[in-house]
Amino acid sequence: MNFYNRSAEVQDVKDIVAAPHCSLAIVYGARGAGKSRLLEEALVGQPHYSYQATKRVISQQLEDMTAALLTLAPSIVTAGPLPSVEALFALLADYAGRDPKKPLPIVIDELPYLADADKGLLTAFQKWWGRERRKRKNLKVFLLGSRQSWMRREAVSDEAALKTARTNNLEVRPLNYRFAASFYPAWDATDRIRAWAVWGGLPGILELLAPKDSLMKNIEELTLRSHARLYAEPDWLKYTELRSEILYSSVVRAIAHGARSAGDIATGTGKKSATDVAFYLEGLRDARVVERRPALTARGEGERTAMYVLTDPFLNYWYRFVDPNKSTLERGNTRPTKARLAHKDAGLDKLVSEQAFEDVCREFFVEAHDAGRLPKDLQYDHIGSWWKGSRDEHSEQLDLVAYHEQELTSVGECKWTNAQVTMREVRDLERIVREAGAELRPKAGHYRMLFSKSGFAKDVRDLANDPAARLLLYEPADLYW
Repeated sequence: MNFYNRSAEVQDVKDIVAAPHCSLAIVYGARGAGKSRLLEEALVGQPHYSYQATKRVISQQLEDMTAALLTLAPSIVTAGPLPSVEALFALLADYAGRDPKKPLPIVIDELPYLADADKGLLTAFQKWWGRERRKRKNLKVFLLGSRQSWMRREAVSDEAALKTARTNNLEVRPLNYRFAASFYPAWDATDRIRAWAVWGGLPGILELLAPKDSLMKNIEELTLRSHARLYAEPDWLKYTELRSEILYSSVVRAIAHGARSAGDIATGTGKKSATDVAFYLEGLRDARVVERRPALTARGEGERTAMYVLTDPFLNYWYRFVDPNKSTLERGNTRPTKARLAHKDAGLDKLVSEQAFEDVCREFFVEAHDAGRLPKDLQYDHIGSWWKGSRDEHSEQLDLVAYHEQELTSVGECKWTNAQVTMREVRDLERIVREAGAELRPKAGHYRMLFSKSGFAKDVRDLANDPAARLLLYEPADLYW
């Protein structure tokens, strides 16, 4: 597996290892984000203890822990498996004491599984750490986990059991759209954005792609064949604490099919009102499966107006195109689903236009600004989107709004259509800003940004050539560098 765009995180791990004091780092993020791979890359050439917990009973896990210890230091392992996790910690502390000037990284992967198997684990670990951290400054412990709600509750939050013990928190996020494209460098920019809408930025998924094949070939082979790795229901539900309720999957499917408000989600799941799904939405938010996005105004988040979206693009894709078509896909017939994906009004491009392209454009803004690729006088401290009323195709909305010191400094529209953007879109953008001026508070001379899959009419380009117009135009190829 190739390793892309984790230089900052790798350096964070190396800095923790090199620090002149003991360290306990909590490393968390979605399954497939590359947490284990990050530690492997950062600790290359560095002797360390590494164990990945499983769902097995504690006696079997102790056997595996013993085998991992034999790999690091066979001389300290006695006959038979370790009697307890506490015994492992004690042996590792003694081993670290043999050479106090040499750091000893200790990696425990998928900590929640180990805690499930050993209910006293966290208490025992806290006692061990409180005792050894004063004596063993070369101990460098990394606790990893994919069950994000558990990790935040037990390891990251202010109420976490490990709050007083931890020294570092590292959240490993999915790759952004530009670096996800490192897995399919030969595809053109339009297909790269489509690929982002299908697979998102989890390296654990992206490494399955065959970049020499086409986008559609990869979609078919990885998601539409009944034997394919990504055909079965996505793993998100297995790696949360929400496994007992079938309604969680129904809520996710409703959001994937376009439900954005709690009321619409309730309708999409057969419930009567928003209160009937509030508990499930909160659980999905806590597990980082769903995100609530308020409309952004000059005064901050517009709490009256918010929409729910799925954090992982692959869930949007899978519940939209794979799940509803299983009856034909199970028979090996992929043609109807491929035809639906190609449909100009309800296919893959519609999926891209509804959320993925907007997310890409906003992320481009942030990255391009940091890289000095936007005008020097374009400043921002908040970025998001804005809309009026219900978020649907008929509502007034702005796909990108950026503010600096409570003034609108940039506003943008993202058009993923087969038609060029014309002066009509430019005037419409100006009208929305003018009519919503009380909420948006546009700065004099704010920038307008247009993003278009199919380019721009000549008069739009001519206008953008005038610096005084403060009109910035971007096509898919402009979003990659």
